[in-house]
Amino acid sequence: DAAHCDVVLPLRHRGLLLGVLIVARPPGTAADPATTRLLRALRAYTTAAVARTLLDAEVTQQGKLSRTVDLATAMQEAMMPMEKPVRRPGFELRGLFRPVAECGGDLWMWRDLGDGKVLLLTADATGHGAAPALLAAVAKGTVDALCQLWGAEADPGELLAQLNRVVYRTGKRRYMMTAFAVVIDVPRQTMRFANAGQNFPVMVKQPRDGQPGATVEALIARGDALGASPRARFDNHDRPLPPGDRLVMYTDGVVDCGTPGRDPYGDKRMRALLAGTAGERGTKVPELLLAELEAHAGGQPMGDDVTVLVFELTDPGPAAGQEGEA
Repeated sequence: DAAHCDVVLPLRHRGLLLGVLIVARPPGTAADPATTRLLRALRAYTTAAVARTLLDAEVTQQGKLSRTVDLATAMQEAMMPMEKPVRRPGFELRGLFRPVAECGGDLWMWRDLGDGKVLLLTADATGHGAAPALLAAVAKGTVDALCQLWGAEADPGELLAQLNRVVYRTGKRRYMMTAFAVVIDVPRQTMRFANAGQNFPVMVKQPRDGQPGATVEALIARGDALGASPRARFDNHDRPLPPGDRLVMYTDGVVDCGTPGRDPYGDKRMRALLAGTAGERGTKVPELLLAELEAHAGGQPMGDDVTVLVFELTDPGPAAGQEGEA
């Protein structure tokens, strides 16, 4: 009965509808904010479960892989945030993703946790094609649910531990995933991060104390890839994040970019570009880096999925060009 329907929750990755969750309530009652948060978390978990079911089918029926490539591609496109810059009071960010095949296993996302805190995550599932893309969808649904449940109390190390158990059960050790998660406290200008086997992100630090130019410093944090062991632990690390300094997160497709007979793009070239573009607005850096990767590949496929995410604190003030999803 539509009159008794409390909420209708589409199970989708922004654009792709996977199903609908309908929750009914007694007439004359209303859902409180806590119940609404719980329902949103349930939606994220259920969406992840649908994607996991599709992945299970692909793992056990490899001969039918082509039948789900279109679906996986649509899910990949729908679950990624829009590529336009995100500008909010106190910070701005931009992420870009380029798959090497029809669909890939890279993932990036950001969430406003409340109380001035922001979560950023990049991840890279092993392999290419439908199965890694579906695993990335499972991961996104899990992170969405945890963000709804935890809010500003979200902890990067615990988030990766929870995600690890999901990837272990879903991927059955045939598919694993690297990931880096960071919670940034915008008012306090600090960040807490944990790593699960991903390339070390870097900080691009503006010149200080008479330095001739910007410096690039790796954020050293180690951890096993997600899905390797069901009981893996991920340590948190705390660092200041001064305004003007720039956090750059990326997947291994950036440094591994290359073609047969040509050296990979490599860490040295990437650091040189990041230092050389320190004077540019941070939201321009992902496209500048992707343009250089395409030039390095000489017009050929880059060899692996590429994801770049750049975050920078700014002076608080009226936001311009806000993006809706967070």
